[in-house]
Order: sequence, then C-alpha cells, then structure tokens
Amino acid sequence: MIKNLILFQLLFFLIKTQLFVNETQLISNDGELNDNFGKSVSITQNYVVIGSPNSQVGNNPEQGKVYIFQKNGSNWVQYLTLTASDGNSGDNFGFSVQISQDENYIIVGAYSANLWNTSNQGKAYIFQNNGTNWIEKQILTASDGNSGDNFGYSVGISQDVNYIIISSPYANLSNNTYQGKAYIFQNNGTNWIQQEILTASDGNAGSNFGYSLSISGNYTIIGAPYANVGANLSQGKSYIFQNNGTNWIEKQILTASDGSYSDYFGYSVGISQDDSIIIGAPGVVYTNSSNKGKAYLFEMNGSNWIQSQILIPNDSNFASFGVSSAIFGNLSIVGSYGYQKLSEGSNGKGYVFEKMDSVWTQQLSLFPSDGTNGDYFGKSVALYNSSFIVGASHANVNNNSLQGKSYVFTNSSSIPQVNIQSCVSLFSQFACYWNQIIGSNVDYQIYYDQQWISIQNPLLNNSIYSQLFNSSQYPNISGNVDYSIQIRACDSFMNVCGDASNPWNLTTRIDSVKNLSLSALLNSQISVSWDYPDVPLVNSTPKLDHYIISYQSNSSNQTQLSFPNSSKSAILTSNLLSNTNYSVSIWSCSNEECLNQNQGEIVSNSIFTLFGKVYNLSCSISNSINIECNWNQPSGSRIPTNYTFSYSSNDSNDSNSIQITTTSYNFTALIPNEEYTINVSACDSNSNCGDISTINIKTKLTKPNILYWNGGIQEFQINFSKIERNYGYLISIDNGNTWNHFDQINESGENVYGVKDNIPGNVLYTILISGCSESTCNISLLGPSSSSVSMIAKLGNIESLSCSAIDTSIKCNWNGLLLSEGLKGYCFSCNSTTEFLNSNQTEFTQNNLKEGEVYLISVFASALDNCSVSNYSGSPSTSLVQIFPPNPSTSTSSSSKAGVIAAAVIVPIVVIAIVIIAIVLIRKKKSHHKEIHQDMNLAQERLISSDQENLD
Repeated sequence: MIKNLILFQLLFFLIKTQLFVNETQLISNDGELNDNFGKSVSITQNYVVIGSPNSQVGNNPEQGKVYIFQKNGSNWVQYLTLTASDGNSGDNFGFSVQISQDENYIIVGAYSANLWNTSNQGKAYIFQNNGTNWIEKQILTASDGNSGDNFGYSVGISQDVNYIIISSPYANLSNNTYQGKAYIFQNNGTNWIQQEILTASDGNAGSNFGYSLSISGNYTIIGAPYANVGANLSQGKSYIFQNNGTNWIEKQILTASDGSYSDYFGYSVGISQDDSIIIGAPGVVYTNSSNKGKAYLFEMNGSNWIQSQILIPNDSNFASFGVSSAIFGNLSIVGSYGYQKLSEGSNGKGYVFEKMDSVWTQQLSLFPSDGTNGDYFGKSVALYNSSFIVGASHANVNNNSLQGKSYVFTNSSSIPQVNIQSCVSLFSQFACYWNQIIGSNVDYQIYYDQQWISIQNPLLNNSIYSQLFNSSQYPNISGNVDYSIQIRACDSFMNVCGDASNPWNLTTRIDSVKNLSLSALLNSQISVSWDYPDVPLVNSTPKLDHYIISYQSNSSNQTQLSFPNSSKSAILTSNLLSNTNYSVSIWSCSNEECLNQNQGEIVSNSIFTLFGKVYNLSCSISNSINIECNWNQPSGSRIPTNYTFSYSSNDSNDSNSIQITTTSYNFTALIPNEEYTINVSACDSNSNCGDISTINIKTKLTKPNILYWNGGIQEFQINFSKIERNYGYLISIDNGNTWNHFDQINESGENVYGVKDNIPGNVLYTILISGCSESTCNISLLGPSSSSVSMIAKLGNIESLSCSAIDTSIKCNWNGLLLSEGLKGYCFSCNSTTEFLNSNQTEFTQNNLKEGEVYLISVFASALDNCSVSNYSGSPSTSLVQIFPPNPSTSTSSSSKAGVIAAAVIVPIVVIAIVIIAIVLIRKKKSHHKEIHQDMNLAQERLISSDQENLD
C-alpha cells in the first residue's frame, strides 16, 4: 500500500507539471444507431473497455456488445468485440463493465437477461485475457434470483481480483419491492463462487440498493439513491461493507450532511485504494439557480468515514452533476451530462478534482471538441492514474442517432502552435479561422490591440475553429483600423500557452451608421438623422471621409448626395414628390472614391413623404354663419386615412380642430360678420399630416326679425330684433330695389326702433331691413335682409290753407302735397257741402253763400277718388270764414260800425268754431288710432299672405 501511495503521488505531481490534456475520440467500427456505445466505461494502463448495451448481435436487437480498445503508442485502437455466448435479444449485455487493474479480467453485466422462465433476472459474464485473446470464462447468476431483479445492473472487481460484486437493485425482499441486493463472488483459484448476499440493514421498498457500487481491497460501497431519510423521500443513502476475512458485514451507513428530498445521494459511488469515497447526488437543487447536483467526499477517520468535503463545479450551467463519479488515489472525476454550453443545449462535461493538502480542488474541465446537444457526455466516467475516459452514450455518429461515443483524455507536455487559416475584414469587425488543437481544457487567446484576450466560445467545424470579433465582446475593435492579429492555445487551468501564430494583417471596413432615422416633413421633404459608425474619433470627428445618401422611388431616378464626415443629419429636398414611398440609403466612405473595401455597410429604410395639399378647397356660406367646405384628396399612391380640418376666427374666440374621414365638412360659426381661416391637411394612419391648404371666408350678418310695424303720416315706425357685430341698419321700402338709412333709430335692449319719414302716403310699400357689415354701410356690404312686411303711410296734411270772403263767396288756396305719389285729389268742405277736386287743383271758390253766416272750411288730401272716409287720407286743415253784407258807403263811421258789428259777431262765432274744431279733432284722433290699428292688421295680413306665397 505504501509503495502504491508513493507511485500515485509521483503521478499526480507529474499532472501538475504536465500542461496539456490530449483528447482521443473512440467510436465502434461496426456501430449502428441506438447502440448507446459508452453507456459504461472502464480504463487501465493499456486497455479501455466500453459497453454498448443496445447493439444488435446477428438478428438479436439490443443483445449488447462490449468493445476493447488497446493502447498503441499514443493511440487507442479497437482490439476486440465481446458478446455473450448465450446472448439473446434484449439482454443489454454491456450495461455495466469493469476491467481489473491487472488487466486480466473483464466483468460485464447483462441486467435484462432472462433465465429459464424468469425475465430480466440478469446475468454477469467474466472474460479472461489469455495473452492473445479475451475469452468468456464464466457466467454468474444470483442463487436466489427472480424475475425483474436486474442482476448485473452494476459490477465491480477488486484490485487483487479475489472478489467480484454484482448488484440486483430491483430485487424484492419480503414485501419490499425494489429494495435491492448485492452479491459477493469469491475467486477460489479457478472460478468465482457466490459467497454472500448483501442487503441494507434498514432497507425499505424502492430504495434500489445496488444502483451503484465500487469495491477496493476489503471494502465495498453500495449506493441506494432512492432511499428515504426521515421524511425526505429519495434523499438517498450509501452503505459500506467490510470483509472481516469470513464475511462481509455492514460497516456504516452514509448520508449527506445537507441532504434533502430527491437528492439521489448514492446515484454514483467510488472508492479508491486509500479508502477515500466519492458519492454523487445529481438531484440536488440550488436556491435561486438552475444548477443541479453535488458530489460528496468521505475520508476514513480511524475506523469510520466522515464527510470531508462537498464538490461543486466552479462554473455555471451544470446539471446532473454527480450522475457518474470515480476516484483513483488523489484524483476524482465527476460527470455532468446536463451541462449546457451556451445555447447548444445539454452537451455534458466532466470535472476533474485533485486532492492537495487534504483539500480537493477542481483542476480540469473535460468536454468533447465535437460535442452537441443531447450527447449525454459524462453519463459514465472512469479513470486510471492520469488518464480519464468519459462516455457520451447518446452522441450521433454521422447519420446514426444515439450510436454513442467515448473520449479518452491523457496528458501532454506541450501545447502546439496555432495556425491561422485566414482572417477576413468585415464592417467594424473581422473573422478569423484557425486549426483546432486536439485536447481538453483548451482555451484560445487572440492578440490584436497590444494585449492577449480570451476567445469566447469559438465555433468548430471540421477541425477548424472560427470566431467573429467585434466590439460587443472584444474591446477596441472598430471600422477603418489596421490590425495585426495572432492566436494561441492555452491550458485554462495551468495558465500556460503555446506559441503564438504568425501575424495576420488587415484593415477593418467601415461599419454602417447607427440609428438611422427618417421622418417626413412638409413640402415633400425628408429629414435623415444618424449616429456615427463604429470608427475611431479624431478631434471628435469620425475617422472617415464623407457620407453618401441615396434615395429614389419606384418611378424616379436615384438621387445621390454627399455630406461631410462631421454630419449627423440632413434634409432631403430635391426631386421629391408628395405622398410617395422613397427608399433612403446611407453609407460612409473611408476615402474620396468610396469603392469596394472603402465603402461602409449600407443602411436603408423607406418612408412615405407627407401628403401634398388637398385639391380644390372651397367654402361657402349659408344662413349667414353656416360654412360648408369641400375638397378633393391629394395626389399620390396612398389614400388618406383622415383629414385634419381646423378653423379659427380672427379674434380667436371661435376655433376648433377635428379629424374627419370625408372630403367635406359643415360647421356653424359662432361669430357673424367675422373672417374665418380654414385649414385642411391629409393624414395617414400614424397621424402624419401633410401640407396645409388654406382658405379665408367671412361669415355674414344675421338677418333682423321685424317685430312690429306701423304707418304714420308720411312715415313708418318699425320695431325689429337687434343683430350682432353690425355697423348700422338700412331700410328698403321697395322690396330691396333701393336702400336708405333710417331717419330716426334707437336701440333698446335686444330691440331696435326705427323711423322712416317723408315718404308719399297712400302707397303700398314692401319693407326690408338689413344690417351693415362695415362702417361705410353701402348696399354691397349689406347682410341678409329680414322677411318683408307691407304697409301704407297716410297722406300728409294740407299746408298753408288760406280763405277769404269776397261778397257772398269764399275763396281758399293752399299748398299742394310735395309727396303726392298716392294723392287722388282734395276734398273741399264748406259746412255741409263737399267738393272733390283733382290732385293738381290747389284753390277753390265757394259761391252763393249767405251774408252774415260763418262758414267752416275744411280741406284734406284724399286717398280715394272721392271724398269717402279712408284711413290713408290726410288730416283736414280748417278755416272759419264769415260772409259780411256789402257796405253801402265807405265812411269812417260806417266802417267803424261795421267793424264793431263784425267783432261783436265774429268773437262768439270764433269761440263756437274753436269748440267745434276741438270736438272734430278729438273724433279725428280716435278715428286715427282706429286707422293705425286697422293699418297694422292689414299690413300683417299682407305679410302673412306674402310669406305664404313665398312658401307656395
């Protein structure tokens, strides 16, 4: 034992001084799909044994095979293929394998083999090396085997080849299904005979005691990964049995110090020559992590084993760590077939730990150079001295899925030089291709910026690695820069690297501009903005010559414009049409010519220019303040989604903006006699609106409403509603043919009172009223007129009536009516006598009157062809005249007498006349009020009649 320890310590020292691990890939020469070559592995100095339990033998599918590879110099060559002499379909021969360290015996498990009438009872086969060949020496079965025991699930052979251990993890004990058993076979010099059946002292149903096992010297360890520990289901246990010279007795039950449910502690086990034990627990779950699995180290302390360390990988993305494990001296290996390499899925990995100063430290990470998703690399592991073998039972080989592979890793003293195949200049980046350095734990570094930088996850294809180098992962890489590139291979754990490759020189191309943005502007313009490409800055200006912007539509020629290198924006104005889709491209140039390698990567985008102005915008006014607008859609390939219609008055007290989908819009303005500005623009679905069409239109005044009207003596009195924002009112008495100002006007509250006088009486007038829209108030600036009303004014009164008595006659004269359009004639009354005079007669003499009589003379303008009563005739003018007898003489006395007599007579007469006139006037006033009322009724009837005619 001491000699062995010295040997192992020397070997492990050599591992620390040897710097590189070579990889050898092993594939069966007759492999087929679904063989699962690599399901079980074992290794010694000169042999590798690999199980392929699903291989077909002859016509027997899944009978199983075992392949022996022999070391030939630095290579491993396939030497023999082992099969069972009594094999049958479904035996799964090779599910477990173990080669003795003296390289004389191989034990193979066929856990699904049938025995007579017991299916899946299982068998194990011993092959012996006779120096030339490996021959089947013995078939082992369980003395108490039953159907479904799966004898041969795990196998082991001691270093001195005196003992073989074989498990039946699905064997039932009493009523405990799948409690599990293990069988010890002892070498009697010729054969191995069953010596003892091992079971767990605290075994329970479903524990699967014997799921894994390992034997070394006088100790064997057996895993029961599905055993319950307290309330923790499937936490798992492992059992140590010791050979006391006669029997194997249960020495100790091991559990994890931090165990939990479903850890599966004991899924894999191993024991070394110095009695160190490793146990895998692939089900351990980490808090706040997707990682799974641990491995536990136990060291002998006196007569018992104590947990000395928990092994956890020093990287992330591992899963099922501990699904396989092995230990040899101060080295151990733990498989993690669920390890994920970036986005490639579950490639698998093997972790090598070394014990130094009583502490186990991770030294190597083993993974296949050609690994792919689902290979199950690490499902099985084994080691001998400083050589490791890892099975990948689910790896595909060519077109054979799940054929399986295995990988042997051994040490080398130097790292070869990398040979760069090529490096290619790209836009602000470059790609390099170099030859693969075969081995595990190989990292690559690149030198391009005065420092060596690790290459992250290069891609491998047919033994050539490739990687794209850009600023997202590697510093100081940009466009238009000269680089001298070298690559070297390194051992990532030992921090030692091979010689650098020969330099490869190149200049990167200018990259594309960043963040190209287009926006459409009014007047068919396009705004372009961008950020500098990824190139060095010189005095805050990018290291390039200029930019080129190119644009065109499907129906136009290409337009190219050049912009200085400091530019970050531009406005395109030339050769652009509205509502047209343009493709806009921009690229940078490293020199004036801007050809080929000197042209940066082109970035393109497209955009529609905004809509042009709508066509034929027109607006009209109805009912003074109702505005109706119509237009046609703008030209171009797109139809507007909607239109923005807005209006505002000059005083901004009335404004609005709305979105509509039609090409017309009506609205009622709030302000009469006000100029409005109308704007219309076409918009797309993103509310991008085009050029604005504008039109101005002025609302009209509202029309007044005549509330009351009356005809007076050669005048009209009219009461009408007030209208807003006017500059006065005009009246038409001839139905709108002529317009004049009121002679009197007065506003009171919401009403207006107006008088129009000096008009001919006895004429039917059609009255209209309208407001003035401006202060000049001429006919062209009138607002809408009111509804018409009709009325008649009275004739005027006689002016300057003068009468005198001449003998027995009275002669009168008067002034004729100036406004005589409606005059029919004059009525002359002398007491009870009335004469109708024509309209141009302004004097009259009444003859044959009596002397001494006083006569009341009355004259009025008649609205009729006779002197009948009429509401429209003028009021009478009166005069009292007395007829005196003729004087016989002309003496003074006579005259005085006559005057006295006349005075005596006239004064009473005058008094009487005044009384009579007063009575007449009172009657006339009452009659006049009646006439006014009749006139209003008549005018209103005529207005109603006129309106009805208009409606008809």
